[in-house]
Amino acid sequence: ISAGSLSHERGMLWISQSARMQSRIEELVALGDEPAAGGGRIGDGALYRDQLAALYIDAQALKFMGYRGFGKFARGESSPEHSTLKLLGSELEQRMCQLAMEAIGPRALDVTVDSGWFGDGTGPSAWSNQYLRTFGNTIAGGTSEIQRNIIAQRVLGLPRG
Repeated sequence: ISAGSLSHERGMLWISQSARMQSRIEELVALGDEPAAGGGRIGDGALYRDQLAALYIDAQALKFMGYRGFGKFARGESSPEHSTLKLLGSELEQRMCQLAMEAIGPRALDVTVDSGWFGDGTGPSAWSNQYLRTFGNTIAGGTSEIQRNIIAQRVLGLPRG
């Protein structure tokens, strides 16, 4: 695989990841309309709204970092931004699912196997399955620790070790 095709592949993965992040944000907004454990709606809680806003901002930053890297790639330049997209994206998705799990509360433990691992299904069980899947996403394509080492060495130029 050439360096150019690898960068192109990373660019395509970024587009898919960005779309998935947008869908997750929309799902979290919809989750805010669900009943909260103590009454009212999940979205009535200030902490939920603050965490959702922070996740939205992080998702937007990730998307624009991807645009910047893809623009560099299109001009034939090096795009170190794509080195950080896998790391930040997989951990951001994990935080999104964790917010949903915490907001749903004990009902999130009511898991059924047939609800699907990739978001086909709704409700607490689907969020539980998605949350568990995010741990695999931090491993696939290089663990988060390996990604941090790659960024430190190749992007920041820090010594190995």
